[in-house]
Amino acid sequence: MKVDALASVYAGLELLGTMHSSTGVEVDAKLLENGHGLDITTILFSVGSFVSSHLMTLRTSSNPEHAKAKHHLAGIRPKKRYPQDIRKFSRAFEVSYALDGLNMGSSAEGNLIFSQKSFVPRSAMVNLTTDLFGHSFNLMEVGIRAENVDHVLESLFGPRGYFKMHSANDVMNEGYDRQMNIVQQVKERLRNYRGGKRGKRAITREMVAAFDKKVGHSVDHEDHSLDLDFHLKMFGSEVSWMNYHGNLMELMPEKLVNKFFDGMDDGINKAKDLKLDFSPNFAVFDTELIYPTGAGFSLSLAASAHASVNLGLESQVDLPAVFKDPGNAKFKVKLMP
Repeated sequence: MKVDALASVYAGLELLGTMHSSTGVEVDAKLLENGHGLDITTILFSVGSFVSSHLMTLRTSSNPEHAKAKHHLAGIRPKKRYPQDIRKFSRAFEVSYALDGLNMGSSAEGNLIFSQKSFVPRSAMVNLTTDLFGHSFNLMEVGIRAENVDHVLESLFGPRGYFKMHSANDVMNEGYDRQMNIVQQVKERLRNYRGGKRGKRAITREMVAAFDKKVGHSVDHEDHSLDLDFHLKMFGSEVSWMNYHGNLMELMPEKLVNKFFDGMDDGINKAKDLKLDFSPNFAVFDTELIYPTGAGFSLSLAASAHASVNLGLESQVDLPAVFKDPGNAKFKVKLMP
């Protein structure tokens, strides 16, 4: 998240000073405002640690994008020392260098943010940027935000967790039994494909209830569903964004096997009469570089590339018949580029 030294969001300042809001939100507010007159002594330890580390990275930064923020904020000194333990408190990081003679540079910055409600980091972000001939290129940015991971770890390794309440021998025996059940489940589903039938779901309510009793709510009965967000940017463009919201029950190996084969069932049914028409148009890249020279004129380099693809696909394939009798099975596939 970039810093604008001239921005002053008073709502963020007010939120940053309160003792009852979430630390993760307070740190985000600090990143947004970066104003003057900040009374750091009223901030929680985690936020104070982040603020002080952020000011320290600004003082040592050679990133040209932070030049204005460095000019206005480098002289601000915290009124007290805050804990710097990376295992407990939020921190801001930056490693940067600049070659002024060649007008080049590079920087790597990141944030690690904790919440006072959890011993596991709430969010983390890493950003890689390079500067070339006066232009800044964002090579990659990776970020993740997670909630209730601590409850999952506590339900497994805590004082009343699964591994605490069961001996190593019990865990190994149960793991072996579950592994054999999964192998049998996979064999059954594959055998049913050969017979042209849809596989039965091997998981039962009894298995779900037993697993839930051992792991799912071993600490308390509140809703502690996992909430994970992940994003990936490359060259300033969003490449991937993923979200997961659920609980450990959805991550049971038996359920994952069923989901995999259910997806195969849907694909087999669609393959019997499949028609696709894919015609995307997109810009591969479009950039321009202007570099001044000592001769009094500038060198300009512009490059752009665009692509258009048209792909059609038609298929009539009876995969169960292929599995059952490959020699007599009929199938038809038509590809139109």
